[in-house]
Amino acid sequence: MKKIFIIFLVTFINVAKSQNVGINNNNPTTTLDINGDIRVRSLETASSFNINDNFVLSDTNNKLKTVKFSDLNLPQVSKIGTVMSVINSKLDIAPEVVVQSTANQTTDGTGTPKVLNTLNKELVDNYNAYSNGIFTCPISGVYMIVLSFQTTSTNTSNYSANNVIGVWNDTTNKWVARINDTDMSINTTNKIRTSKLLTAINMTAGTNYSIRFIAGVTGSTSNTFTVLGNTSLVTTQNSPSIIRIIRVK
Repeated sequence: MKKIFIIFLVTFINVAKSQNVGINNNNPTTTLDINGDIRVRSLETASSFNINDNFVLSDTNNKLKTVKFSDLNLPQVSKIGTVMSVINSKLDIAPEVVVQSTANQTTDGTGTPKVLNTLNKELVDNYNAYSNGIFTCPISGVYMIVLSFQTTSTNTSNYSANNVIGVWNDTTNKWVARINDTDMSINTTNKIRTSKLLTAINMTAGTNYSIRFIAGVTGSTSNTFTVLGNTSLVTTQNSPSIIRIIRVK
């Protein structure tokens, strides 16, 4: 009897090695194909977590597979911001900056539009992409631009003035978004004005986009354009100018 049992056991083991085994399943399609629940009464508790560890997941056919944590479709939890679902085919955090102006800055109508480098109080910069008026786009996409600013101007020239402020592409040396702040008459000084630029533009990864402004009479040194800030960032007669840049697509 013992000989018969041993022969049966050896035969079963050999058969199991050479083909799939099913539990409650007469047509197994994997080495072990279980039709039913799986219960494990005791599992080792990990004392620490390693980003290179594998996780066990099931596909749409309930086939168990392992996947690395870095390959999971999860947001980058090291950043704070709005979750997007289409960056590199994964959930991720949208690049975003929110920056206030800490001081007044004045320019005239000469040369290339000046970088508004007093926009330097960073409230949000989750990709470390912004510095003193310049945003280096970390990921290509469509970005919403909100630039709210307060200004004053003087015009002692013989021409009316259209002061300009907006976003400048430092590679092509062209405006990509701008607003004419005011239409000033000859020989005038205006009071504090509040204006806003609200738009959406395509931005390219690795490209520098600077916030720039210029007074409205080209080549004129007598026409000045001042963007107001606030050194204490506490509202008195004016609020600090502010910009927000965030990827939306």
